[in-house]
Amino acid sequence: MRNVIGFCFQETRQRCASTLFTSGSCQFGVKMPCKVCKSENLQKYEGELTASLPDPKGVNVPPVYVCQSVLVCLDCGFAELMVPTSELHSLRKGKAALDS
Repeated sequence: MRNVIGFCFQETRQRCASTLFTSGSCQFGVKMPCKVCKSENLQKYEGELTASLPDPKGVNVPPVYVCQSVLVCLDCGFAELMVPTSELHSLRKGKAALDS
């Protein structure tokens, strides 16, 4: 049962990612506005993110590098991205190491 749930979750993440990064358009061709200011002035950029734990105890946990598309509202600056599954797994491992 867990594999079926995992597969469905992966499929949903992929669909969300594909609709998230089409410069504000969803699969039905309708412009999706900014979640903060409702503007349709959105732009997709390629970006790099280094995620590291803010806690001083996390200094021994290596940072996670994420290269991903970022959808940015050019009116208010709100940005969103989907963290790929492999990097998400690394972030979870780092947090678990910090918590133990």
